[in-house]
Amino acid sequence: MHFATACATAAVGLAYAHAVHLVVPPGALRLVCFAPCVAANALLPVVYMDPLGEDSSVVACAVAAAAFGWWTNFKLLALASGRGQLVGHASLPMFLAVGALPIRLDPAQPESARRDERRRDDDRDDDPPPPPLPSPSPHSHRSAAISALALLAGKLCLLAACLELIPRLPPGATPANLAYAFALYATLGAIMDASAAVAAAAFGLRLAPHFDKPFIASSASDFWARRWNLVAGGMLRDLVYAPIVGLPPTERKNAAAPAPAKPSGADDDAPTREEGAPATLSARPSPPPRPSPARRAVACFACFAASGLAHEAILWYLNGGGFSFAVGLGPAGARAVSPGAASVDGRWFWFFFAQAPLVLLERWPPFRRLARRTPTVAAVACALGTQVALGNALFFPPVAESGLDRRVVDDLTRRLRGVRATLSPGG
Repeated sequence: MHFATACATAAVGLAYAHAVHLVVPPGALRLVCFAPCVAANALLPVVYMDPLGEDSSVVACAVAAAAFGWWTNFKLLALASGRGQLVGHASLPMFLAVGALPIRLDPAQPESARRDERRRDDDRDDDPPPPPLPSPSPHSHRSAAISALALLAGKLCLLAACLELIPRLPPGATPANLAYAFALYATLGAIMDASAAVAAAAFGLRLAPHFDKPFIASSASDFWARRWNLVAGGMLRDLVYAPIVGLPPTERKNAAAPAPAKPSGADDDAPTREEGAPATLSARPSPPPRPSPARRAVACFACFAASGLAHEAILWYLNGGGFSFAVGLGPAGARAVSPGAASVDGRWFWFFFAQAPLVLLERWPPFRRLARRTPTVAAVACALGTQVALGNALFFPPVAESGLDRRVVDDLTRRLRGVRATLSPGG
């Protein structure tokens, strides 16, 4: 019930942000207008959901904290500067779906998926709207939804296998941590596959993969940039990386600016190139200059620092630390801070921040020459071995010390038993 309340509150905030972005151009004013919505999303789990309650689901609390407090907020902050996945969505249902669901639009998304949303400026012009573009067939929507459901079933089977295996492994040992890593992959993948099925079936969106065989990554760059949780990676690129390296925003700052004058002697009825461009997107006649190595390095460190802070905040909340700020605000506010919050001491932050030097090292020319001569099997073993070593030192110990691993396993086991009971012939 509390999860549904958090979802409804987030939907109200997104509807408000949708109304704001239609009338306020990108910039500081839009950011100020978005601030109440961003603050509400960050407080949603703390106010409505108790991860340590006897009748609560720690997995549902984690989903709410990540989906609203992190992913939705990052999308809104990127939109405040005219960037990200929410740019160009004038339709409220589409805006809500892209803003609330953990999905990533395909960069080759058909223009027809957004053409009905780019009419707010066209409606006040005398020029006729551009000819309609062909929409993707309903068959392709159904195929995408069925494919997402098939992936969801596979992730649930993998998760069930991991949950059966984990109690049989020695706690804190590398095999147990690997089983937890696969369980984390299966859980995140199942949540995103379910979201992809909804987005494809209800809105006809064509989505990019959210994972791409992460356990065969051949380097840290390959793992984080091209294989693991590409939904979060795309949002970090939109909000953090792109502004630092100087990539231009995709939304025009002043969509209502007067059109450029036509050359003398031109036909008065012929639209200029600017008038013929999409109303909410800026024309980019040439690619931006390549950013300097220094700016790329700063952006890399900033992305991993932002990811580390977001993960650290979620871990702190799941161990009860957030309730000291929730007194009197909701059902979770009556309980004291959990001692498990003391185990949240920055190690998750350092796990992610330590990835930045690895990524930058891989850009060093001598290292790149060495990587080209390294067999693929050896490169994969080295890359994954490095991640396992960092995980054993920084990622998994705080989870075990706080007991979060046991709570998550117990919660997921109960959920899967409920799914089996529902799907069984007598259920």
